[in-house]
Amino acid sequence: MSEYKLDLNFYALQSMIFGGLFSAVWEKSITSSNIIAAFAAAGLHFFEPSYMLSKFQIHPITPPEVLQPITPTTIEEMRVLMKQVNQHQHQISSDLHRVIQAEENIALDKAVLLIENEYLQKTLNEEGKHCKHGKAMRLLDSSHLFKAQFFSSTKAQRAHEINAVNEAVKESEQICKKDVKLQHTILKKQKKEALTEQRIVREATCQITAQLRDGDRAARTTKQKLDIEDRAAKKVIEQQMRQEKAAARVQA
Repeated sequence: MSEYKLDLNFYALQSMIFGGLFSAVWEKSITSSNIIAAFAAAGLHFFEPSYMLSKFQIHPITPPEVLQPITPTTIEEMRVLMKQVNQHQHQISSDLHRVIQAEENIALDKAVLLIENEYLQKTLNEEGKHCKHGKAMRLLDSSHLFKAQFFSSTKAQRAHEINAVNEAVKESEQICKKDVKLQHTILKKQKKEALTEQRIVREATCQITAQLRDGDRAARTTKQKLDIEDRAAKKVIEQQMRQEKAAARVQA
């Protein structure tokens, strides 16, 4: 037990001695100058922007090469030129002149291409009209497709005749279809004209009926006015006659 107490006293004494030494060392070593020096030794310099900026290697910006102005001929070159116009406002007049020239050239090229395409399309259409394709004669025997087959002139002539008949039938069918379509168009037009005439007649009839109705109404109104005037005149005459009779009785 006594040895244990001695050990505790020894440790307590050591702690007191260490605390006193540590506080003295802390006060002397942990200062702002020592902290800055420690960071500087590691390459970190606080509160010195000029020193930190000097560490960066700043290369001077070299001006771009002055290129010979070229009139743009494509859309990409036009876009590049527009960017240059936005970036270099002091060259606006010359750049606009180049833009105008480029637009004129593009417009001329487009006009030439349109004319060439038009003539090319006309040529192709004319060639297509004059080009004639052969008709299938159907002389091959389907059961001997992979064998040599020979055709007589009689068989070929008969095939030509059959093709001619088929062509005639096809043309007659097309003519019939055109006739039916024409008849349908004529009937449709006649029906439309008949409906238009009926509408005109109906409108005229309605107008005449309205006029007659207005005339009858005016005649009835006039007759009513005349009847009222006649009754009023009769009343006046009767009143005058009564007055005359009354005057005659008074005189008698």
